[in-house]
Amino acid sequence: VYTSYCNNYPKALTRLSYLCETNIEFKNHLEKCLIDPKCNDLDFTQFLILPIQRIPRYVLLLNDMVKFTPPHHKDYASLVTAVGKMRTVAEYVNERKRLVESLQQVLKVQAQLVGKLPENFAANPSRRYIGEGFLFVLQKNKKLYVFLFNDLLLLTKKKKPTLTDIIREKEKELYKYLGQFKITHATQVVEDPLNKGSYNFVISLIEGDEHIGLGFADETEKQTWMNNIKTSVQQMLDAWKTMSIEAPM
Repeated sequence: VYTSYCNNYPKALTRLSYLCETNIEFKNHLEKCLIDPKCNDLDFTQFLILPIQRIPRYVLLLNDMVKFTPPHHKDYASLVTAVGKMRTVAEYVNERKRLVESLQQVLKVQAQLVGKLPENFAANPSRRYIGEGFLFVLQKNKKLYVFLFNDLLLLTKKKKPTLTDIIREKEKELYKYLGQFKITHATQVVEDPLNKGSYNFVISLIEGDEHIGLGFADETEKQTWMNNIKTSVQQMLDAWKTMSIEAPM
């Protein structure tokens, strides 16, 4: 049951987000519950994650029990076994938690986008958030706010909110969609010695006939983004290999 809860937790968050966007009565009810003193300022998503947070606490409790139990005690061996099994569960839960946090960030970014988005832009359930920041995009010849996901670079610019935006969106930051660069298992990431302009720290992403150049403020920022993008490409490659192996001949 617990594993099933962990597996379905991302789906529950996605469903919750959908209901909040499409059902105003549901959204108003959750906001009303939030101001109830019984909720202790916890929203519904924080209640949903409470069961997942219990396992690490059990590991700490069992560790203390082993620490204060003499090795010759009849329960010592069972406690040690219990600690090992609980740690295995905790590792699994932590991985699910990281997945959930990434999914939450993907949903948050999608909710902050304005402008005409590509069809089925939000339909990829395997999309994972990696990072974001201001980067110089050579093809646009200007700085843009770039979101990095495991399957694409999202090019945006920060949008100054109107009074209507502030009222409707509760002053959250909004980003105008300008374009995207897809990342696949075949994307090449190279340090670019050309077309630097005023930037000395540049990399290029090459995907088939498409390419994009990114300029960075310093070597550290360049290496961070380059490593993250290479990790994304490797993950896409691993997924592609898995699909190729599992595909029927």
